[in-house]
Amino acid sequence: MQTLTLTDIATGWTECAPLLVREQKLLTEVLSEMRRHMPFALLGFDTDNDSVFMNETVKTYCDDTGLVFTRCRPYRKNDQAWVEQKNGAVVRRSVGYRRYEGLEAAAALARLYTALRLFVNFFQPSFKLSGKVRDGALVKKTYHSPATPYQRLLADIRTSDDVRQRVTTTYATLDPVQLCTRSVRFSRSWSTSPIVRSWLKRRRRPRRRWSNSFLDCVRRGRRARCVRPANKNQKLHAAADVPIRL
Repeated sequence: MQTLTLTDIATGWTECAPLLVREQKLLTEVLSEMRRHMPFALLGFDTDNDSVFMNETVKTYCDDTGLVFTRCRPYRKNDQAWVEQKNGAVVRRSVGYRRYEGLEAAAALARLYTALRLFVNFFQPSFKLSGKVRDGALVKKTYHSPATPYQRLLADIRTSDDVRQRVTTTYATLDPVQLCTRSVRFSRSWSTSPIVRSWLKRRRRPRRRWSNSFLDCVRRGRRARCVRPANKNQKLHAAADVPIRL
């Protein structure tokens, strides 16, 4: 299971949704659901070169809905820097680095992202790069004052009055403390779920430390009186003519 992250470059507005499987038809359905929750219309869809995005299904969906479908340059991962930053600051910080699977984990993630999107977009300020000047190897960067995506959306002259009224009404009904409490409660209920715990228990495998494995190989080599070859063309010479795999 993975997370689909949408980030608006102008305002920093971020939407997240769980993807149960990497399937192109499911991706378009999840994208349609995320568009219904966004306060403004989605005009373009810029992705990386993953096969789940680069296919005829997604291309047809964008053509039918009027979205401008673009992709980043090959071998230039920094083209998606805005989304990658949100993957670390929002998704990884809230969910962690473990991989989950199953319907129950997907439902828990959906409940978590429902509360998290409101807190991040309305109450979590962030810096936005204003400009940078390079002087040799020195790069000097300047930033705008910290602001939330909600504040940047209101300050943008392209925002319509309908969108301003809608987000202002939503903001008046929110409490950041309650949103944090809901996020923590969902995270705890998710991590303590019997199905998730049993799945994590199956995924845990005992790992041997590299140093212990190396010392065991050295001990076996000494007992068998083997010499490790200095290069790949040299053969192993042992008293018992039995080489040791290192």
